[in-house]
Amino acid sequence: MEQTFGQRLKFYRDQRGISSYELARIINVTQPNISQMENDARVPDMNKLINLSQALGVSIDELVGNPLIRRQTMIINNKEIEVVSQAIQDARDEGVTDDQLIEGIRFIRKMKEQA
Repeated sequence: MEQTFGQRLKFYRDQRGISSYELARIINVTQPNISQMENDARVPDMNKLINLSQALGVSIDELVGNPLIRRQTMIINNKEIEVVSQAIQDARDEGVTDDQLIEGIRFIRKMKEQA
């Protein structure tokens, strides 16, 4: 069963680690507006849809569930960003160069594609 707009909105918001209050503040609406959207009781206008897309780091197509889009999206929450940032800093502290880090990322991507 395909997700509704509200379900996708909540999914992406949760994945980003953003509360409904914070998302409301970011896009300049009230928290009840976000709740109504997540419960499919309200549909955002185009400007709010653009703001939601930007705040959540996803395309409008992904947010509205366009079935023609086959793009993979990596959603990273704030904790994951902190962990990756710390790992990079630790590697640099141990003398790993940026070129070595980039090569490691390429290797990980290649292994992921083969999985």
